[in-house]
Amino acid sequence: MRELVNQMSSSVESKSILQYRINQLKVFQEHRKAYPDIVEVKEAQLQIIRLNKEIKDTENLLLSIKGSNDEEHIQALEDTYSKLNDLLIERESEANGLEEEIRIEIKTYEDLQNCLAEKIAENKSLTLELEELKNSEHFKDLQKIKEEEDNINQIIRERENKKQQFLKTKNESINKSMIKNNQELQVPQIIVTDSSRIEGKPQLQIPRLRLSSLSMSMSGGPLNRSSSINK
Repeated sequence: MRELVNQMSSSVESKSILQYRINQLKVFQEHRKAYPDIVEVKEAQLQIIRLNKEIKDTENLLLSIKGSNDEEHIQALEDTYSKLNDLLIERESEANGLEEEIRIEIKTYEDLQNCLAEKIAENKSLTLELEELKNSEHFKDLQKIKEEEDNINQIIRERENKKQQFLKTKNESINKSMIKNNQELQVPQIIVTDSSRIEGKPQLQIPRLRLSSLSMSMSGGPLNRSSSINK
């Protein structure tokens, strides 16, 4: 039974961890736009094509006027060609960097997609396993045992409360009995009767001082004391 409980706890914990990973993947999908987009690479490639065309046109123009003696135009064209060539190299470097980042992103994204599919399948498997455990006879027996344990604990609590109430009532009764006995001891009564006579003289009787009510069933046996004085 304990093994069953541990297995259920492990399944619930695994499901929670899996759900957390799935949420992480969803967050990654939402924020993946922050990475370089394929459109940026395409734009960089178009810029490279345009620069190549401009460089080619400049080269053709340079070749066509090199036969003349117009040094000023030739120098201007060479400067333009150099700038365009440097710009082309810079754009090619940027495009290569973007392409590399996109390749890495695509690979990471594919790996995460595969991982997500595996985790979803694992989640379904764990869910089915958890449902089977909940519907199993062992789990039902465990629930019954838990209910019986709760009932027993409730009975124990009720009995303890009754016991405490009984002890409280008993102590109150003992205290009242002791107070009453103390009052009887402190005020003895003297009764003079003339119904009995000895040789025609009145008889004075002092009744017994009873201490029997002072005795307590829990603390000891009864204590009796009597005295009689006849004249």
